[in-house]
Amino acid sequence: MNKLFLLLFIPVVCFGQLDTNKQTIKVEFVGKAARMGPFLKKTPDSQTYFLSYNYFKIVNKETKKMEKRKHRVVFKSTEKKLEILYNKFYVACGSLETTFIKIGETLFEIKKAKYSASVKVTKNNISKGAFLMHQNQVDMLFGKRPFSPNFLFD
Repeated sequence: MNKLFLLLFIPVVCFGQLDTNKQTIKVEFVGKAARMGPFLKKTPDSQTYFLSYNYFKIVNKETKKMEKRKHRVVFKSTEKKLEILYNKFYVACGSLETTFIKIGETLFEIKKAKYSASVKVTKNNISKGAFLMHQNQVDMLFGKRPFSPNFLFD
């Protein structure tokens, strides 16, 4: 009986020790463009920003099963550089031409779509999904206006 108890207790103790190495980073919410993202957050004590979004990827072509994934771009920026990045996204989402914006190793390709802009993301030539974004959503992402699901009509 003691051996059975010991065999059940040892894995619990070992797994409990694995979780102690996790480190949490506190971030402040700057803005979001849509319910699934993109989201912009920053650390309160430094100039580190996190631009993240959710996307779906087909994992099985036969069954067309999709999987929800998340991608995050981490970058350092001053308020002035962040304003330049905001202006680049704002102009690109309203432009008829294709625009490329590079942050670190991540490349954002912004093309005009019907009522908004299609933003395709690649990192080291590997696709990391895409999302649609309108100029009003750029304002919401960078905290220039509050989030509204009716972004086209605000």
